[in-house]
Amino acid sequence: MKKQGFTVLELLVVMAIIAVVMSLLLPALAAARKNALNADCTANLRSIGQILAEYTTADGGIVPAGVDTTTNTAPQYDWSDALFSFDTSGPAVSRYQLPAATAAMLAGKYAAIFQCPAADVPDSDPFGLNYAANPNAFVRYAHVNITGLLSNTMLTTSRILRPCETIAVGDANQGQANGDAGPMMDWNRFVSLSMVNPSQLIPHGGVTGQANSDYSGRPISDTGLRFRHFSNTPANGSANALYFDGHVETMPYGTLRQLNVATSY
Repeated sequence: MKKQGFTVLELLVVMAIIAVVMSLLLPALAAARKNALNADCTANLRSIGQILAEYTTADGGIVPAGVDTTTNTAPQYDWSDALFSFDTSGPAVSRYQLPAATAAMLAGKYAAIFQCPAADVPDSDPFGLNYAANPNAFVRYAHVNITGLLSNTMLTTSRILRPCETIAVGDANQGQANGDAGPMMDWNRFVSLSMVNPSQLIPHGGVTGQANSDYSGRPISDTGLRFRHFSNTPANGSANALYFDGHVETMPYGTLRQLNVATSY
């Protein structure tokens, strides 16, 4: 008589084989997902670098302000607003000043470039920013924009002596409750050779010790790179950083040096 179906033992063997195969596949799938998120993040930063290069070329080499206070009545806008406005052929204004219909149309493109896909805290702001700029190049506050006043305090790309070593923009802490990062790193004390030791590592946790952290029920100072890629704990992982020559590096935790944030030395 022909045997019908499987025995219980045969089913258990099949299930055991499937479990073994899954145990082998899941780590590989997790690694592939992390690699994909890292690749998307580096692509974002390369896009930012391309817009930055076009912006500075159009504006005589002037790097946009970290936070712009051109008028007393208009809301402040940061470097990402300036780049985004430039990329969409609009005036350098806060995205919150855009008409509602325009903002809704542009939010997807903005989020696709300026939000890191590996960010740990879901960003509820469609115009949210998960990257921060180097304040030694993007002056923290200035009266400047590409269509208006210029200031002698603004840095030009010609004064960045080692663009292949100097970070422009990188992964940042999500220090706010809505998942946003502040626009600037806390690196403004590292400016030139007279003030820095180029080969010296920047301390773990950044200047004030809060780097590599995200919002945990209270605001967190945006102090340095957020090493969120390939990370299991706050004390490891990698961060992506855009340099002024346009290349992007994935930097392992503990490798950031003062030469990477100084504009000259």
